[in-house]
Amino acid sequence: SPLTQQARRVLFFGWVHEILLELTSHVHGGASHWVLLTLSAAACGGSNLAAMGAVRSRVALIEHTFKDRLGSRTLVVAQIAAAGPQMVTGTMAASIATRACITGSDSGWTRFLQGILASDWYWVTCCVTWILAWASATFIAAWSFSVVSSAAQTPMAARAGSYVHAEAVWARSVIRRSRGVIVFACACCAVMNAVRLGLTVCHMLGLIQDTAMLLIILELNRSVYMFVEFIFLLMIIGYFRPRRPDAWAPALQRSISTASCRTPTPKPTPRSSTWHDKVRELAERNVTVDELLSFYSQLGQGDVMPHYDPHHHTTNDVVRGAIIPLSRLPSGGGAAYASTLPWRTVSTQLPERMVTHDWRNLFLHLVAAVVANALGECEYSRVADTLVRSGVASLRRKLAKMGALHIHYWICAFCVNQHANICGGFGSPPPEGTPDYVRWDANRRDSVSGKLHIACPCHERKFFNDSTDKCELNKFDDMMALLLEEQPNFCQVAAVDRHFNIFTRVWCIAEFVQAYLTEVPQSICTLSNKALDADNEDLSIYVKLATLTVLECSASRPEDKALILAKIPDVAEFDARLQAMIFGERGLLSKHLVGFDLLGAA
Repeated sequence: SPLTQQARRVLFFGWVHEILLELTSHVHGGASHWVLLTLSAAACGGSNLAAMGAVRSRVALIEHTFKDRLGSRTLVVAQIAAAGPQMVTGTMAASIATRACITGSDSGWTRFLQGILASDWYWVTCCVTWILAWASATFIAAWSFSVVSSAAQTPMAARAGSYVHAEAVWARSVIRRSRGVIVFACACCAVMNAVRLGLTVCHMLGLIQDTAMLLIILELNRSVYMFVEFIFLLMIIGYFRPRRPDAWAPALQRSISTASCRTPTPKPTPRSSTWHDKVRELAERNVTVDELLSFYSQLGQGDVMPHYDPHHHTTNDVVRGAIIPLSRLPSGGGAAYASTLPWRTVSTQLPERMVTHDWRNLFLHLVAAVVANALGECEYSRVADTLVRSGVASLRRKLAKMGALHIHYWICAFCVNQHANICGGFGSPPPEGTPDYVRWDANRRDSVSGKLHIACPCHERKFFNDSTDKCELNKFDDMMALLLEEQPNFCQVAAVDRHFNIFTRVWCIAEFVQAYLTEVPQSICTLSNKALDADNEDLSIYVKLATLTVLECSASRPEDKALILAKIPDVAEFDARLQAMIFGERGLLSKHLVGFDLLGAA
């Protein structure tokens, strides 16, 4: 991660500086001495630059999330001051080394520079600069973290013992511990340089006559400094951290049970045999990777969505323009696309993986995410490029070589009978002028032409929420439970769109949290992990995910959102579980949001 790389840079430069400094002490005079001194100064400057940068990045992070200026700009000046003296020293040493290498003798200018470097006053000035830099960093870090820590309060709706309460306590603990670690490390750097300043002044005043003793004390001082810096880096990147609350801790599980008891919820409706038959029928539908690629290769060919544009058409467009027409039956009815595949009338193969995705994402990206997942990859940009440039042949060969061509996936666009619900229309329009209306209107139009999608003329009977037993849109929880019980290799795959809008769709959130709470293995496939890298200095994705609430998630049909919200006894607790599902110890993005570390999560 960027934080680990930052720590590596500090340690690398620090230890290189120590080695070069030791070599310099054994090489007296000549070009070699000044070359080693140049490299040693550069390494020391790099170490200070990276160490101060680690402090500045933490302050910048809390400054961004707190939406107030807390001193990160001042730390830029401190960062320059912390590395400046070594850069000046290195420049002078390099000038002396260059002159020595070219002419082999000293000049008036090089003797002048050597006099500066040998002067106690020069090192007094350097020490004062370092002290001011680290003292200002100590003050800014203490003040900024104190502001955030004092503002961190337990949510009013959080009950003692609930997951929300546990998360709030954990977050405050992390912020306070981070403040202690950073302030202590910066203060130690200031103190170490103050000790060095004191020793230099004592030597100037003749209070320390024994040069060997002075060098020993300076070496001890530098060794302590390196040790403190090492421990500081371990703690700042997350070692010795308070463990984040586990949503599956027994105490928190009891809390959820208690919350459910306190909140009046409708008693579960006894399920009929028709309901269970429909759940099993849904669970037995699937498409293989090979079949998905065959379908994709048809798009834009002949009569199958001839205007298909992989760079603009969404899954919603492909469902309306290809999947629904291809799954219409000669009898005048319709079936799920997966059920129309030749051998599916007799197969009872259960899918190994269930794909959760946003219909507003490009269909190209859905196919690429599934293929990338089958190949064991967590990014699908390369696969998407291959699909556009070369088609499916090379990917088929690679999948066949890996034995992944016939992995069975459950994808709602193919496995739900669209003719039994949405094919004949677009639902009731929301009030005009609202964001819901904009989304509804976009969903009923082709993303390229802007024309209305053609309604399917089939005679298949439609079943929505008012026909609970035969409806296919209200059984995902039961279907996931059946697959988890009967398919030993069952897991959930999140095909994340480029804007991460999947985490704002209420159906997707419901599937994610259901899988998380029932301990279904979850994996994620993104277009590119660069969007999750803190080095981008763009926290928009992180802030978007960190402020999610199920109340603000959207659905194509208002009744779907109402149905899901009705199942949630405690919204605050559900939102906390949602955060755990995304950022927690075993969350979807626990290994992907590497740039946003422990402090960022808090």
